[in-house]
Amino acid sequence: MPMAERIFHISHTTTYSFTKLTNGLELTTRLRPPMLASQMPLHTQVLVSPDAERFDVPGNVCFDRFVLRTSTDRLKVTGQTTLAHDPSSTSPSIPPPRGPEPKSEAEARHPLIFAWARETLPDSDLSSDDIQRFAGRLHRDFVFDQSATTRKSGLVDFFTGCRGVCEDYARLATACLRARGVPVRYVVGYLLPSEGRGSSFGRKAHAWISCWVPEGGWIDLDPTTGLRVPDRHVTLIRGFDRDDTQPVSGRVTDGQYFEQEVSVDVSIATA
Repeated sequence: MPMAERIFHISHTTTYSFTKLTNGLELTTRLRPPMLASQMPLHTQVLVSPDAERFDVPGNVCFDRFVLRTSTDRLKVTGQTTLAHDPSSTSPSIPPPRGPEPKSEAEARHPLIFAWARETLPDSDLSSDDIQRFAGRLHRDFVFDQSATTRKSGLVDFFTGCRGVCEDYARLATACLRARGVPVRYVVGYLLPSEGRGSSFGRKAHAWISCWVPEGGWIDLDPTTGLRVPDRHVTLIRGFDRDDTQPVSGRVTDGQYFEQEVSVDVSIATA
């Protein structure tokens, strides 16, 4: 086994608490990390409690679909993965996206954000170095603070407060780069511990971005930590935006409200 390769155990649990007994629930889970040059899933299982009926999708290896037909006021969904990680492996060439990119968020046109993006990204024909510098400025100018924003917070809240979580960094970077004509993918995954046991920020999944540049293809950047990707990163989902990259999504058939709690735990496998 190459010295750079290590084995990790990842547990990603989402717990739902409902205001009353549900009459039914449909779930889609995306808890199976894909095989990439830097990561090789050795084993993945998705567990749902109470037991739910799983529906196979021909040819699919990335997501699972479940239907819960029994009544419950609490639901637990856990993805468990054992994975080999080798950041020294190089990724194969991947073609650029086809068709137009999604529009940047409207808030990216806020005068303050737009002026800052134009100052930091002065050219429309941006190079890999330009984008790296932009990500570096995001990392320097903003502070990671779990208490500063919520999922309902807007980009302006993050920008003016200069504090937030990895989702905020990734959303702002995505919006600004798309406004300057750069194809961007929003990435959700995990930040690995350097030793022993750890997790992504606040025991949550981590978020970063992947950008297309003509001279370098797709490059992943983590403006929250400033770390080189994939040194300590495991990719779970690539999508257009935050809403397109939910590890667990679903529909409660009676439309009631619920509370959601997410917990991520990552550990290095011991011999």
